[in-house]
Amino acid sequence: FPVTIAKGEPKVRVLVNGAKMAELLKVMAELPRTGEIELRFYDGMLPIELRADGGTQTARGLIMPIREDS
Repeated sequence: FPVTIAKGEPKVRVLVNGAKMAELLKVMAELPRTGEIELRFYDGMLPIELRADGGTQTARGLIMPIREDS
């Protein structure tokens, strides 16, 4: 597969606590069979929403950006 790297400036850049994000992703990845987690970005300084759907169970989590990196 050819690797595609975006060119230009990103739409949103935020900094998060990597250890907390990894912990949240690990827990949520166990719910769906596929390990897929949806990330929802609303605005630079609003919480990032994480969603996982395991069929009979769903999970939602939030992680707050440390700061917007502009």
